[in-house]
Amino acid sequence: MAAYRRTLSLVLALGLSLPALASYAWGVNGTARPAPRAAAYMPADSFDSADATWTSAPALPGVSQHFFSSLPGTYLLTADEDWFKVSVSAANTPVIVNVQRLSGQGASCLDVYASQGGVCATASLAFAGPADPNDAPPLLGSQTPAGWWSSGTASMYFVAPAPGTYYFRHRPAVFDESGELATQTAGPGYPRDATPNVENTAMQYEIHVIVGDADRIAGSSRYGTSVAVSRMMWNAADDPWWWEGPWGNGVILVSGESFADGLAATSLSLRSGMPILLTKRNSLPPDVRAEIERLGAGNKWRAWDGDNTFTVYVCGSGATISDDVVTQLDGLANVTKVERLAGSNRYATAAAIAEEASAAALYKHLAPTGLGALRRAADKAFVINGNSWPDGLSAGPVAAFADAPVLMVASTTLPPSTRDWLVNNGIRSVYVVGGPASVSDAVMGEIASLPTSPTVERIAGANRWETSYRLARYGVDHFGMSDGGCAVVSGEAPWDALSAGQLSFMTYTPLLLTPKAKLSSWVEQFYRDAGWFSQPSYVLGGNTAVSPAAFGTLQNLWRVRYPR
Repeated sequence: MAAYRRTLSLVLALGLSLPALASYAWGVNGTARPAPRAAAYMPADSFDSADATWTSAPALPGVSQHFFSSLPGTYLLTADEDWFKVSVSAANTPVIVNVQRLSGQGASCLDVYASQGGVCATASLAFAGPADPNDAPPLLGSQTPAGWWSSGTASMYFVAPAPGTYYFRHRPAVFDESGELATQTAGPGYPRDATPNVENTAMQYEIHVIVGDADRIAGSSRYGTSVAVSRMMWNAADDPWWWEGPWGNGVILVSGESFADGLAATSLSLRSGMPILLTKRNSLPPDVRAEIERLGAGNKWRAWDGDNTFTVYVCGSGATISDDVVTQLDGLANVTKVERLAGSNRYATAAAIAEEASAAALYKHLAPTGLGALRRAADKAFVINGNSWPDGLSAGPVAAFADAPVLMVASTTLPPSTRDWLVNNGIRSVYVVGGPASVSDAVMGEIASLPTSPTVERIAGANRWETSYRLARYGVDHFGMSDGGCAVVSGEAPWDALSAGQLSFMTYTPLLLTPKAKLSSWVEQFYRDAGWFSQPSYVLGGNTAVSPAAFGTLQNLWRVRYPR
């Protein structure tokens, strides 16, 4: 098969228009693929007795495990496909389907079919197509891989046009002789060649089904949540045949016990395409270690630019992340470089992180919105209070879409390291996040009087909840972010949000803060501004960070527009 080509694709909401998301899939470009191992036959999973056709499609639990059964004696061919159904009681109900590969290799697609016997206004739906063969319900649309999470598997946001039962089909991707995704013309049950795996191991995966506007991403701890975000974004990063992974050839490691350096790292993460993972001060958590190894192992197959380096940036001094952690990182087989980004204090560390991004030309070759400073050095910067985390959490994603670093000041003092970075890099526009209690008017005046004469603008609300809303609106109105969804994190603890920056990048949506017990009214205002959400929203962290009640309100915001 010819090497896969990466294409810029649109992720589309069926029934609603979804903004274009960055979906890059770099080709292998001549890199030798791994030799197949001895064939491993995988029998049917627990749902296969009932999910072979739409007529017997089961209603799945919220999360269920599956795999594509391979045929005895071979590993490249399978006609296996998994059907399931979702029933909704009201028109305009959103349904989110996320497929997350757990093991094995492969790419897959999702299709959605209309309620059998029901009236379906197909003309109003994106990808409306003819009825499928074999008396199946009408095919409403498909989601090919290399879409939602830039991974080899698929996700879909579907808005049911009427009450009824809808049928979903998850199937292996089909490739033509050149190695490109083939046009789907066969109907349900038609045999086809497929490549569900590369190492003779059937693709094992989870199907997540969510009825409503939001999904939750969480691990068993703050460290596990950072891993969950990374795995969801880079689902197939360790798949040599369908490689997708951090574009910056590495990861960014921040403290899960001290927030300051992580605030500055968010912008670097989005500009470099590297996930942020959290670590303890003196030891690398086992699940974080495993994720770094997974990403590093996948990176060695990439070589699309001849560069197989895999760098771990350690943000902060030894007082924040010890040399013992660096030693552990150095011992990982696929990590080729460990680089510490640190200064004498948090202000100097933020400047060092900004300098690394600038020196590596990350601001110059990435502009996900198409509106940024493509092939130009940053000329903007966001400034936050380095001793208070809430405003900084929401600033990172917006700053990244503005092609700007996040720098730190004290409430009444402009540190020399921050002043020097602004001047030395010719920054012309500075956005101060937070009210006068966070960053004083005197500090704003001092920035405005720098030799480069930058314009200085304050973005603030009456409290942390409103400030996050004001930042979100600014990102949408000025820097090309989308108001079609949002990522929501706790405004009472910073840890889950430190790893959320890449989620904003992949979905184009801003980060909003909420109290634990009840969804912030400013999140609801953001929804009302948009009129509706046209893609999934996400909550980062478990129930102890954002309560089920707050999550439930976000999940059901669509009812504000479509009351029953």
